[in-house]
Amino acid sequence: MTTGVRRRMGVDERRQQLIGVALDLFSRRSPEDVS
Repeated sequence: MTTGVRRRMGVDERRQQLIGVALDLFSRRSPEDVS
């Protein structure tokens, strides 16, 4: 049971990390390039 919860948390953390990296890359780019 604990392993399952731990695993789920890891997935959420990974997802947040990926989103953070993506947002960082987008923020680095100029708004014109994004659109």
